[in-house]
Amino acid sequence: MLKNFSLAATCVSAIGLFCSMLLSPHSMAADARRITMAESPAVSPDGKQLSFSWMGEIWSADIDGKNIRRLTNNEALDSQPLYSPDGKRIAFVSTRTGSSQIYVMNTDGTDLKQITFHTEGYSLEDWFPDGQSILATGSRDHFHRDTTRMIRIDVQERRAEKILSDAMAKDPKVSPDGKRILFTREGERWWRKGYIGERSSQVWQFEMENGQFSELLHEGVECMWPLWMKNGKGFYFTKGNEQGFELYRYRFPNDEAGTAKQVKIAGFDEDSIVYPAISRDGTTVVFRHLFDLYRLNPAKDERPSKIDLVLDADLELPKDELRREFESADEVSFTQDGLEIAFIAGGDVWVMDTKLKEPKQVTRTAGYEADVEFSKDGESVWFTSVSDGKTDIWKATRSDPEKFWWQNTEFQLEQITDDTHVESRLGFTFDGSKLIYQQGRGDLVVMNLENRESKNLVQGFSRIDYDVSSDGRWIAYSKQDNDFNSDVWIAPMAGDKPAINISRHPDNDSSPAFSPDGKILAFTGRRIDTEVDIHYVYLQEELDEETSRQRRIEEAIELMRKKRGKPDEPKK
Repeated sequence: MLKNFSLAATCVSAIGLFCSMLLSPHSMAADARRITMAESPAVSPDGKQLSFSWMGEIWSADIDGKNIRRLTNNEALDSQPLYSPDGKRIAFVSTRTGSSQIYVMNTDGTDLKQITFHTEGYSLEDWFPDGQSILATGSRDHFHRDTTRMIRIDVQERRAEKILSDAMAKDPKVSPDGKRILFTREGERWWRKGYIGERSSQVWQFEMENGQFSELLHEGVECMWPLWMKNGKGFYFTKGNEQGFELYRYRFPNDEAGTAKQVKIAGFDEDSIVYPAISRDGTTVVFRHLFDLYRLNPAKDERPSKIDLVLDADLELPKDELRREFESADEVSFTQDGLEIAFIAGGDVWVMDTKLKEPKQVTRTAGYEADVEFSKDGESVWFTSVSDGKTDIWKATRSDPEKFWWQNTEFQLEQITDDTHVESRLGFTFDGSKLIYQQGRGDLVVMNLENRESKNLVQGFSRIDYDVSSDGRWIAYSKQDNDFNSDVWIAPMAGDKPAINISRHPDNDSSPAFSPDGKILAFTGRRIDTEVDIHYVYLQEELDEETSRQRRIEEAIELMRKKRGKPDEPKK
């Protein structure tokens, strides 16, 4: 899906290509339909319900894995669910607007509300105990400065976000009384087992009332994912060793029970405990080990029990698809007023405006789209598409013409050509009545859009650059001859006169472009070594015969008349 789009990413938070494969339901045994590799589990405050992200959607279930329910259903990536303190709502992160924003919904998936809008996006971390605000993290500084900051966000109404401290923090959690925050700093990636060294992750505490920081654990091994105990007198965390991570409990030194500061709660002979989460009543901890979720009561001396998540046969599965994020656009076209953009990203056509910059996907084909071009009136988008082994021209229109392109969610597609030729390099005449395109290896074709009749303007065997004069009467193009030398030619669109070679040079010339008034033709050409410069010719004989000094004299006189009036006229 799409990040904040500048035009190439104005154009797209759009477009190096990043992909993450999600587990396909077809890879599971048809009779079992087990959920494996669920991520970011969350536990309801009473420990009776479980929520998690899987295949890009948010799901919930009873704590024993029964009664699985799907809470979200869209093509964006939904993740990081968290129950509110009263257990009535779930907050989560979604990329449905192009960047990672936080949403809140009821626990049955209803009453969805977007609560964040910063273009850099967020990672959801915790709810504050009053249920009125959320703790998140996000990049709010230059990347050289450890950019991740703790952010407090109001859930009830849209307000400016509050940066809690000008210091980096990772996986923060709010204390039961809402006055302190546990978090980690530094550390290697959690899947790197057995790291020992000063860079290992440390557990810190931030006191919100006075802004003080204190380091709690700096063990030389990875200490990650701190979770507050119910009474706020300690916390649980994962601690690394050669096999992976194990679950520990840490009690603050002034604890009355006089117990050891660190006690191992759970672990496995092989591999790690990751993504731990705890209920607010402190009765249930859920985590992932290898492919499955497990639960345990940390107050009891018991082994973790696996949560069997088995889908009901009637429950609709998400589509088996590749989820993608785009950071750049391949091609772009603007409407005549410059307010809306069509572009190619990931082989599909997208549209958006230049203010909101929220892309809408026009095509979702298995083929590859290219050569995108707005019609002159802005009422249609034209492009080429590869389908069934051949390339043809297609046209897209809005399902609701009364709305702007970026306000539509559905689009009508019409195939324009259906032949064995490969079409490319689409363009329109100035009045929009004719479509020009390259056909095959190097033929230039013009199509009358009123009757869809087409004719060949130029025959060639390689790429052709072209431009049409503003009055639609002339076309300039560059093509290679039999000696592979490229020259610039000009010919009438009507085809009633032969083409004229404009550049006539033994080196390569290309990329012709008419001036707005059609009197000058510019092009690029190589004349010395490898240097390529812009050249131009006057297309009217009287202009060509004038010297450059004569033209400057006329320009000087015209400027003086505009500023001062004619010599025999009073200045207005």
